[in-house]
Amino acid sequence: MSYNMMDTLCNQVSRVIDWSQSYEGSFDKTYPGVVDLVRRCLDNKEWFWRSSAVENLIYTSPEEVSFNFSNPEQLYNIFNDWLYDTYDSDTGYDEEDFHYYLKTQKSGFVDNTVKIPYKISEEKTIPQGMHLSKSFKFFISDEYYLRRIQDYYSSLIQQTKMTGHLCISAHPLDFLSSSENTLNWRSCHALDGDFRAGNLSYMGDGATLVCYIKSKEDAILPRFPGDLPWNNKKWRMLMYVSSDKDMIYFGRQYPMQIAGAREVVVDAMKKILAENLKWFEYSSDNWQVKNDYVVSMTSSSGQTLDLNDEENGCGQRSDFLILGDLAVSKRELFIEPKNSLHYNDVLYSSIDTRPHYAVMCNSENIPIVGRPTFRVGHRVKCPICGKEHLQDAESLICWKCYEHPYSPDEEEVIVENVIQERRIYLDNITISEVNDVDLPFFVEENSNGTWSDS
Repeated sequence: MSYNMMDTLCNQVSRVIDWSQSYEGSFDKTYPGVVDLVRRCLDNKEWFWRSSAVENLIYTSPEEVSFNFSNPEQLYNIFNDWLYDTYDSDTGYDEEDFHYYLKTQKSGFVDNTVKIPYKISEEKTIPQGMHLSKSFKFFISDEYYLRRIQDYYSSLIQQTKMTGHLCISAHPLDFLSSSENTLNWRSCHALDGDFRAGNLSYMGDGATLVCYIKSKEDAILPRFPGDLPWNNKKWRMLMYVSSDKDMIYFGRQYPMQIAGAREVVVDAMKKILAENLKWFEYSSDNWQVKNDYVVSMTSSSGQTLDLNDEENGCGQRSDFLILGDLAVSKRELFIEPKNSLHYNDVLYSSIDTRPHYAVMCNSENIPIVGRPTFRVGHRVKCPICGKEHLQDAESLICWKCYEHPYSPDEEEVIVENVIQERRIYLDNITISEVNDVDLPFFVEENSNGTWSDS
Protein backbone atom coordinates (compact mmCIF):
# COMPACT_ATOMS: atom_id res chain seq x y z
CA MET A 1 0.00 0.00 0.00
CA SER A 2 1.69 3.19 -1.17
CA TYR A 3 1.82 6.47 0.75
CA ASN A 4 -0.12 8.15 -2.02
CA MET A 5 -3.01 5.69 -1.84
CA MET A 6 -3.13 5.80 1.96
CA ASP A 7 -3.16 9.59 1.82
CA THR A 8 -5.92 9.58 -0.80
CA LEU A 9 -8.09 7.13 1.16
CA CYS A 10 -7.79 9.16 4.37
CA ASN A 11 -8.59 12.40 2.58
CA GLN A 12 -11.63 10.90 0.82
CA VAL A 13 -13.04 9.41 4.02
CA SER A 14 -12.49 12.69 5.89
CA ARG A 15 -14.32 14.64 3.20
CA VAL A 16 -17.28 12.25 3.09
CA ILE A 17 -17.69 12.43 6.87
CA ASP A 18 -17.38 16.23 6.74
CA TRP A 19 -19.94 16.56 3.98
CA SER A 20 -22.47 13.95 5.09
CA GLN A 21 -22.59 15.13 8.69
CA SER A 22 -22.50 18.87 7.89
CA TYR A 23 -19.43 19.13 10.06
CA GLU A 24 -17.53 22.40 10.46
CA GLY A 25 -14.09 20.89 10.16
CA SER A 26 -11.42 21.59 7.59
CA PHE A 27 -11.66 19.98 4.15
CA ASP A 28 -7.95 20.31 3.43
CA LYS A 29 -6.89 18.21 6.42
CA THR A 30 -7.06 14.49 7.11
CA TYR A 31 -8.48 13.83 10.56
CA PRO A 32 -6.32 11.75 12.93
CA GLY A 33 -9.24 9.49 13.78
CA VAL A 34 -9.73 8.73 10.09
CA VAL A 35 -6.06 7.78 9.74
CA ASP A 36 -6.44 5.22 12.52
CA LEU A 37 -9.74 3.95 11.08
CA VAL A 38 -8.39 3.47 7.56
CA ARG A 39 -5.21 1.86 8.85
CA ARG A 40 -7.30 -0.58 10.92
CA CYS A 41 -9.44 -1.38 7.89
CA LEU A 42 -6.37 -2.12 5.75
CA ASP A 43 -4.63 -4.14 8.46
CA ASN A 44 -7.61 -6.32 9.35
CA LYS A 45 -8.71 -6.92 5.76
CA GLU A 46 -5.24 -7.42 4.31
CA TRP A 47 -6.01 -11.12 3.80
CA PHE A 48 -8.54 -9.96 1.19
CA TRP A 49 -6.95 -7.05 -0.63
CA ARG A 50 -3.53 -8.70 -0.95
CA SER A 51 -5.07 -11.27 -3.30
CA SER A 52 -3.98 -11.11 -6.93
CA ALA A 53 -7.67 -11.00 -7.90
CA VAL A 54 -8.26 -7.74 -5.99
CA GLU A 55 -7.28 -4.36 -7.40
CA ASN A 56 -7.37 -1.16 -5.34
CA LEU A 57 -9.19 -2.96 -2.52
CA ILE A 58 -12.04 -4.11 -4.81
CA TYR A 59 -12.62 -7.37 -6.68
CA THR A 60 -14.56 -6.71 -9.91
CA SER A 61 -15.94 -9.56 -11.99
CA PRO A 62 -14.28 -9.75 -15.42
CA GLU A 63 -17.68 -10.07 -17.10
CA GLU A 64 -21.03 -8.60 -16.26
CA VAL A 65 -23.45 -10.78 -14.32
CA SER A 66 -27.20 -10.87 -14.97
CA PHE A 67 -30.08 -11.84 -12.73
CA ASN A 68 -33.76 -12.12 -13.59
CA PHE A 69 -36.42 -11.76 -10.97
CA SER A 70 -40.18 -11.41 -11.11
CA ASN A 71 -41.36 -12.03 -7.55
CA PRO A 72 -44.52 -9.94 -6.93
CA GLU A 73 -44.02 -10.10 -3.15
CA GLN A 74 -40.53 -8.61 -3.41
CA LEU A 75 -41.62 -5.78 -5.70
CA TYR A 76 -44.57 -5.02 -3.44
CA ASN A 77 -42.30 -4.88 -0.37
CA ILE A 78 -39.79 -2.58 -2.09
CA PHE A 79 -42.51 -0.21 -3.30
CA ASN A 80 -44.30 -0.25 0.06
CA ASP A 81 -41.09 0.45 2.00
CA TRP A 82 -40.25 3.30 -0.36
CA LEU A 83 -43.68 4.84 0.19
CA TYR A 84 -43.36 4.65 3.96
CA ASP A 85 -39.90 6.22 3.85
CA THR A 86 -40.80 8.96 1.35
CA TYR A 87 -44.41 10.01 1.77
CA ASP A 88 -47.10 10.35 4.40
CA SER A 89 -50.70 11.50 4.49
CA ASP A 90 -49.62 15.16 4.30
CA THR A 91 -48.60 14.62 0.69
CA GLY A 92 -52.09 14.08 -0.56
CA TYR A 93 -53.29 10.54 0.01
CA ASP A 94 -55.04 8.42 2.60
CA GLU A 95 -52.09 6.39 3.83
CA GLU A 96 -54.03 3.55 5.46
CA ASP A 97 -56.46 3.03 2.55
CA PHE A 98 -53.75 3.16 -0.12
CA HIS A 99 -51.45 0.68 1.62
CA TYR A 100 -54.36 -1.69 2.21
CA TYR A 101 -55.32 -1.45 -1.46
CA LEU A 102 -51.77 -2.22 -2.56
CA LYS A 103 -51.72 -5.26 -0.31
CA THR A 104 -54.79 -6.67 -2.07
CA GLN A 105 -53.07 -6.23 -5.47
CA LYS A 106 -49.73 -7.95 -4.80
CA SER A 107 -50.32 -10.57 -7.50
CA GLY A 108 -50.51 -7.87 -10.19
CA PHE A 109 -47.40 -5.96 -9.21
CA VAL A 110 -45.10 -7.37 -11.89
CA ASP A 111 -47.42 -6.94 -14.89
CA ASN A 112 -49.00 -3.65 -13.71
CA THR A 113 -52.52 -5.05 -13.62
CA VAL A 114 -55.42 -4.87 -11.18
CA LYS A 115 -56.10 -8.55 -10.52
CA ILE A 116 -58.94 -8.20 -8.03
CA PRO A 117 -61.81 -5.69 -8.41
CA TYR A 118 -61.68 -3.24 -5.53
CA LYS A 119 -64.75 -1.43 -4.19
CA ILE A 120 -63.98 2.16 -3.20
CA SER A 121 -67.55 3.18 -2.44
CA GLU A 122 -71.11 2.16 -3.21
CA GLU A 123 -70.88 3.96 -6.52
CA LYS A 124 -67.28 3.24 -7.59
CA THR A 125 -65.22 0.07 -8.09
CA ILE A 126 -61.72 -0.24 -9.57
CA PRO A 127 -62.21 -2.80 -12.34
CA GLN A 128 -60.16 -5.92 -12.89
CA GLY A 129 -57.68 -5.50 -15.75
CA MET A 130 -57.05 -1.78 -15.23
CA HIS A 131 -53.40 -0.67 -15.14
CA LEU A 132 -52.39 -0.75 -11.50
CA SER A 133 -50.42 2.50 -11.80
CA LYS A 134 -53.48 4.31 -13.21
CA SER A 135 -55.59 3.14 -10.27
CA PHE A 136 -53.36 5.13 -7.90
CA LYS A 137 -55.33 8.25 -8.84
CA PHE A 138 -58.27 7.02 -6.76
CA PHE A 139 -56.14 7.37 -3.62
CA ILE A 140 -53.75 10.25 -4.39
CA SER A 141 -55.30 13.64 -5.03
CA ASP A 142 -52.14 15.72 -5.48
CA GLU A 143 -51.04 15.59 -9.14
CA TYR A 144 -47.36 16.16 -8.37
CA TYR A 145 -47.10 13.34 -5.85
CA LEU A 146 -49.27 11.07 -8.00
CA ARG A 147 -46.85 11.48 -10.91
CA ARG A 148 -43.79 10.87 -8.74
CA ILE A 149 -45.26 7.71 -7.20
CA GLN A 150 -46.37 6.42 -10.61
CA ASP A 151 -42.92 7.13 -12.07
CA TYR A 152 -41.18 5.26 -9.30
CA TYR A 153 -43.50 2.28 -9.65
CA SER A 154 -42.93 2.22 -13.42
CA SER A 155 -39.15 2.33 -13.01
CA LEU A 156 -39.34 -0.45 -10.43
CA ILE A 157 -41.28 -2.93 -12.55
CA GLN A 158 -38.92 -2.31 -15.46
CA GLN A 159 -36.01 -3.54 -13.35
CA THR A 160 -36.94 -7.22 -13.56
CA LYS A 161 -33.49 -7.88 -15.00
CA MET A 162 -30.37 -6.67 -13.22
CA THR A 163 -27.07 -6.56 -15.07
CA GLY A 164 -23.70 -5.19 -14.06
CA HIS A 165 -20.27 -6.03 -12.75
CA LEU A 166 -20.21 -7.83 -9.42
CA CYS A 167 -17.87 -6.21 -6.89
CA ILE A 168 -16.57 -7.47 -3.55
CA SER A 169 -14.93 -4.68 -1.65
CA ALA A 170 -12.85 -3.75 1.39
CA HIS A 171 -12.68 -0.12 0.26
CA PRO A 172 -13.56 2.41 2.98
CA LEU A 173 -15.79 4.39 0.60
CA ASP A 174 -17.85 1.28 -0.13
CA PHE A 175 -18.55 0.89 3.59
CA LEU A 176 -19.57 4.55 3.84
CA SER A 177 -21.74 4.24 0.72
CA SER A 178 -23.22 0.83 1.55
CA SER A 179 -26.71 2.41 1.53
CA GLU A 180 -25.99 5.54 -0.52
CA ASN A 181 -27.21 5.44 -4.14
CA THR A 182 -29.33 7.28 -6.68
CA LEU A 183 -31.57 4.25 -7.33
CA ASN A 184 -34.30 4.83 -4.74
CA TRP A 185 -33.40 2.33 -2.06
CA ARG A 186 -31.80 2.79 1.35
CA SER A 187 -31.34 1.14 4.75
CA CYS A 188 -30.59 2.19 8.33
CA HIS A 189 -26.87 2.32 7.39
CA ALA A 190 -27.35 5.33 5.11
CA LEU A 191 -25.20 8.28 6.19
CA ASP A 192 -28.27 9.92 7.70
CA GLY A 193 -29.65 6.63 9.04
CA ASP A 194 -30.24 5.33 12.54
CA PHE A 195 -27.20 3.02 12.38
CA ARG A 196 -24.83 5.14 10.29
CA ALA A 197 -21.96 4.57 12.76
CA GLY A 198 -22.21 0.88 11.94
CA ASN A 199 -20.43 1.61 8.66
CA LEU A 200 -17.31 2.50 10.66
CA SER A 201 -17.75 -0.63 12.77
CA TYR A 202 -17.83 -2.91 9.73
CA MET A 203 -14.95 -1.01 8.15
CA GLY A 204 -12.66 -1.78 11.08
CA ASP A 205 -13.22 -5.52 11.48
CA GLY A 206 -11.52 -8.39 9.65
CA ALA A 207 -14.67 -10.26 8.64
CA THR A 208 -17.02 -7.94 6.74
CA LEU A 209 -16.91 -7.26 3.00
CA VAL A 210 -19.37 -5.32 0.83
CA CYS A 211 -20.79 -7.18 -2.18
CA TYR A 212 -22.67 -5.22 -4.82
CA ILE A 213 -23.65 -4.91 -8.46
CA LYS A 214 -22.64 -1.52 -9.74
CA SER A 215 -24.09 0.73 -12.42
CA LYS A 216 -22.12 1.37 -15.60
CA GLU A 217 -21.19 4.87 -14.50
CA ASP A 218 -20.13 6.23 -11.13
CA ALA A 219 -22.56 8.73 -9.65
CA ILE A 220 -22.65 11.65 -7.24
CA LEU A 221 -24.22 9.91 -4.27
CA PRO A 222 -26.75 11.72 -2.06
CA ARG A 223 -24.44 12.36 0.90
CA PHE A 224 -21.07 12.41 -0.87
CA PRO A 225 -19.23 15.58 -1.92
CA GLY A 226 -20.21 16.75 -5.40
CA ASP A 227 -16.71 16.23 -6.80
CA LEU A 228 -16.33 12.66 -5.48
CA PRO A 229 -18.34 10.30 -7.74
CA TRP A 230 -18.43 6.71 -6.56
CA ASN A 231 -19.88 3.26 -7.32
CA ASN A 232 -23.66 3.40 -7.64
CA LYS A 233 -25.02 0.20 -6.13
CA LYS A 234 -27.99 -1.45 -7.85
CA TRP A 235 -27.88 -4.25 -5.30
CA ARG A 236 -25.90 -4.77 -2.11
CA MET A 237 -25.23 -7.50 0.43
CA LEU A 238 -22.82 -7.60 3.36
CA MET A 239 -20.78 -10.78 3.64
CA TYR A 240 -18.92 -12.10 6.70
CA VAL A 241 -15.91 -14.43 6.49
CA SER A 242 -14.94 -16.62 9.45
CA SER A 243 -11.63 -16.14 11.22
CA ASP A 244 -10.23 -19.36 9.70
CA LYS A 245 -11.59 -18.45 6.23
CA ASP A 246 -13.51 -21.73 6.00
CA MET A 247 -17.07 -20.37 6.19
CA ILE A 248 -19.00 -17.43 4.76
CA TYR A 249 -22.21 -16.02 6.20
CA PHE A 250 -24.46 -13.82 4.06
CA GLY A 251 -26.35 -10.78 5.30
CA ARG A 252 -29.60 -9.33 4.06
CA GLN A 253 -29.82 -8.26 0.41
CA TYR A 254 -30.95 -4.78 -0.63
CA PRO A 255 -33.17 -3.63 -2.23
CA MET A 256 -34.35 -7.17 -2.99
CA GLN A 257 -33.27 -10.75 -2.64
CA ILE A 258 -31.90 -12.24 -5.87
CA ALA A 259 -31.89 -16.00 -6.33
CA GLY A 260 -28.45 -17.26 -7.30
CA ALA A 261 -26.55 -14.17 -6.12
CA ARG A 262 -24.87 -15.95 -3.22
CA GLU A 263 -23.55 -18.69 -5.50
CA VAL A 264 -22.01 -16.10 -7.82
CA VAL A 265 -20.35 -14.37 -4.87
CA VAL A 266 -18.91 -17.65 -3.58
CA ASP A 267 -17.49 -18.49 -7.01
CA ALA A 268 -15.72 -15.14 -7.00
CA MET A 269 -14.38 -15.71 -3.48
CA LYS A 270 -12.89 -19.15 -4.17
CA LYS A 271 -9.64 -17.86 -5.65
CA ILE A 272 -9.20 -15.24 -2.95
CA LEU A 273 -9.81 -17.75 -0.17
CA ALA A 274 -7.64 -20.39 -1.84
CA GLU A 275 -4.68 -18.02 -1.70
CA ASN A 276 -5.23 -17.64 2.05
CA LEU A 277 -5.57 -21.38 2.67
CA LYS A 278 -2.91 -22.73 0.32
CA TRP A 279 -0.63 -23.73 3.22
CA PHE A 280 -3.35 -25.71 4.99
CA GLU A 281 -3.95 -29.40 4.35
CA TYR A 282 -7.71 -28.96 4.60
CA SER A 283 -7.84 -26.36 1.83
CA SER A 284 -10.50 -27.06 -0.77
CA ASP A 285 -12.15 -25.22 -3.64
CA ASN A 286 -15.39 -27.14 -3.07
CA TRP A 287 -17.77 -24.69 -1.42
CA GLN A 288 -21.44 -25.41 -0.84
CA VAL A 289 -24.07 -22.69 -0.37
CA LYS A 290 -26.63 -23.76 2.22
CA ASN A 291 -29.60 -22.57 4.22
CA ASP A 292 -30.09 -25.73 6.25
CA TYR A 293 -31.56 -25.34 9.70
CA VAL A 294 -33.26 -27.54 12.30
CA VAL A 295 -36.70 -27.09 13.86
CA SER A 296 -36.39 -29.47 16.80
CA MET A 297 -33.82 -31.39 18.79
CA THR A 298 -33.77 -34.10 21.45
CA SER A 299 -32.21 -33.36 24.82
CA SER A 300 -29.98 -35.76 26.74
CA SER A 301 -33.02 -36.74 28.81
CA GLY A 302 -34.93 -37.71 25.69
CA GLN A 303 -37.19 -34.68 25.65
CA THR A 304 -37.97 -33.19 22.24
CA LEU A 305 -37.43 -29.45 22.20
CA ASP A 306 -39.28 -27.24 19.74
CA LEU A 307 -36.80 -24.61 18.61
CA ASN A 308 -39.68 -22.24 17.89
CA ASP A 309 -40.44 -22.16 21.61
CA GLU A 310 -38.38 -19.40 23.19
CA GLU A 311 -39.21 -20.69 26.68
CA ASN A 312 -36.89 -23.65 26.05
CA GLY A 313 -34.00 -21.22 25.73
CA CYS A 314 -33.23 -22.39 22.23
CA GLY A 315 -34.08 -19.19 20.41
CA GLN A 316 -35.84 -18.92 17.08
CA ARG A 317 -35.95 -21.72 14.52
CA SER A 318 -33.44 -19.95 12.30
CA ASP A 319 -30.88 -19.67 15.10
CA PHE A 320 -29.67 -23.22 14.50
CA LEU A 321 -27.85 -24.12 11.30
CA ILE A 322 -26.32 -27.44 10.32
CA LEU A 323 -22.56 -27.98 10.13
CA GLY A 324 -21.94 -31.62 9.27
CA ASP A 325 -23.73 -33.58 12.00
CA LEU A 326 -23.93 -30.62 14.38
CA ALA A 327 -26.77 -28.15 14.96
CA VAL A 328 -25.02 -24.91 15.87
CA SER A 329 -26.64 -21.69 17.06
CA LYS A 330 -25.52 -18.71 15.04
CA ARG A 331 -25.40 -16.80 18.33
CA GLU A 332 -22.44 -19.01 19.22
CA LEU A 333 -20.73 -18.25 15.91
CA PHE A 334 -20.90 -14.45 15.96
CA ILE A 335 -18.72 -12.50 18.37
CA GLU A 336 -19.62 -8.83 18.66
CA PRO A 337 -17.31 -6.35 20.32
CA LYS A 338 -18.53 -3.88 22.90
CA ASN A 339 -19.84 -0.61 21.46
CA SER A 340 -19.74 -1.73 17.82
CA LEU A 341 -22.90 0.26 16.95
CA HIS A 342 -23.81 -1.67 13.79
CA TYR A 343 -27.16 -3.39 13.20
CA ASN A 344 -26.46 -7.10 12.91
CA ASP A 345 -28.98 -8.41 10.36
CA VAL A 346 -27.80 -11.96 10.92
CA LEU A 347 -28.84 -12.00 14.57
CA TYR A 348 -31.63 -9.46 14.73
CA SER A 349 -33.34 -9.05 11.36
CA SER A 350 -37.02 -9.99 11.16
CA ILE A 351 -37.10 -9.83 7.35
CA ASP A 352 -35.29 -13.02 6.33
CA THR A 353 -34.61 -15.06 9.43
CA ARG A 354 -33.33 -18.23 7.77
CA PRO A 355 -29.56 -18.77 7.82
CA HIS A 356 -27.71 -18.33 4.53
CA TYR A 357 -24.12 -19.48 4.50
CA ALA A 358 -21.41 -21.28 2.54
CA VAL A 359 -18.93 -23.80 3.90
CA MET A 360 -15.79 -25.37 2.55
CA CYS A 361 -16.40 -29.09 1.96
CA ASN A 362 -14.44 -32.21 1.10
CA SER A 363 -14.98 -34.30 -2.03
CA GLU A 364 -18.04 -35.88 -0.41
CA ASN A 365 -19.59 -32.46 0.27
CA ILE A 366 -19.07 -32.83 4.02
CA PRO A 367 -18.16 -29.48 5.66
CA ILE A 368 -14.50 -29.13 6.67
CA VAL A 369 -15.18 -26.90 9.62
CA GLY A 370 -15.20 -27.28 13.37
CA ARG A 371 -16.68 -24.35 15.28
CA PRO A 372 -16.00 -21.32 13.10
CA THR A 373 -16.15 -17.85 14.61
CA PHE A 374 -17.12 -14.55 13.03
CA ARG A 375 -15.72 -11.43 14.66
CA VAL A 376 -18.10 -8.90 13.17
CA GLY A 377 -17.81 -5.20 13.88
CA HIS A 378 -15.22 -3.19 15.72
CA ARG A 379 -15.38 -0.79 18.63
CA VAL A 380 -15.91 2.64 17.09
CA LYS A 381 -13.86 5.72 17.94
CA CYS A 382 -14.66 9.18 16.65
CA PRO A 383 -13.14 9.51 13.16
CA ILE A 384 -12.34 13.15 13.84
CA CYS A 385 -10.32 13.15 17.05
CA GLY A 386 -9.70 9.40 17.27
CA LYS A 387 -9.96 9.57 21.05
CA GLU A 388 -13.58 9.36 22.17
CA HIS A 389 -15.61 6.21 21.58
CA LEU A 390 -18.89 6.89 19.81
CA GLN A 391 -21.89 6.22 22.03
CA ASP A 392 -24.71 6.78 19.54
CA ALA A 393 -25.21 4.69 16.39
CA GLU A 394 -27.01 7.68 14.86
CA SER A 395 -23.88 9.84 14.74
CA LEU A 396 -20.46 9.53 13.09
CA ILE A 397 -18.84 12.18 15.29
CA CYS A 398 -18.37 12.39 19.06
CA TRP A 399 -20.09 15.15 21.02
CA LYS A 400 -16.80 16.81 21.93
CA CYS A 401 -15.85 17.31 18.29
CA TYR A 402 -19.33 18.65 17.55
CA GLU A 403 -19.04 21.16 20.38
CA HIS A 404 -15.47 22.14 19.47
CA PRO A 405 -14.91 21.63 15.71
CA TYR A 406 -11.53 20.17 14.95
CA SER A 407 -9.00 22.68 13.65
CA PRO A 408 -5.60 21.00 13.46
CA ASP A 409 -2.47 23.06 14.03
CA GLU A 410 -0.19 20.02 14.03
CA GLU A 411 2.69 19.52 11.66
CA GLU A 412 2.28 16.53 9.34
CA VAL A 413 5.07 14.00 9.54
CA ILE A 414 5.28 11.13 7.09
CA VAL A 415 6.52 8.04 8.91
CA GLU A 416 6.98 4.36 8.31
CA ASN A 417 6.07 1.57 10.66
CA VAL A 418 8.08 -1.62 10.38
CA ILE A 419 4.83 -3.45 9.70
CA GLN A 420 2.57 -0.98 7.90
CA GLU A 421 3.22 2.49 6.57
CA ARG A 422 0.86 5.20 7.77
CA ARG A 423 0.53 8.93 8.40
CA ILE A 424 0.30 10.33 11.93
CA TYR A 425 -0.14 13.77 13.45
CA LEU A 426 2.11 14.90 16.27
CA ASP A 427 0.73 17.60 18.56
CA ASN A 428 3.10 20.57 18.95
CA ILE A 429 6.08 18.73 17.48
CA THR A 430 8.00 20.13 14.56
CA ILE A 431 9.87 18.02 12.04
CA SER A 432 13.22 19.03 13.54
CA GLU A 433 12.14 17.68 16.91
CA VAL A 434 10.85 14.29 15.80
CA ASN A 435 14.09 12.41 16.47
CA ASP A 436 13.93 13.42 20.12
CA VAL A 437 10.59 11.66 20.57
CA ASP A 438 10.35 8.05 21.67
CA LEU A 439 8.17 6.60 18.89
CA PRO A 440 8.17 3.22 17.13
CA PHE A 441 8.64 5.02 13.81
CA PHE A 442 11.58 6.38 11.88
CA VAL A 443 11.92 9.01 9.20
CA GLU A 444 14.79 9.90 6.98
CA GLU A 445 15.83 13.25 5.53
CA ASN A 446 16.26 13.35 1.76
CA SER A 447 19.03 15.28 0.01
CA ASN A 448 16.56 18.06 -0.72
CA GLY A 449 15.75 18.48 2.97
CA THR A 450 12.28 16.93 2.87
CA TRP A 451 11.18 13.98 4.95
CA SER A 452 9.97 10.62 3.62
CA ASP A 453 10.09 6.92 4.26
CA SER A 454 13.50 5.32 3.77
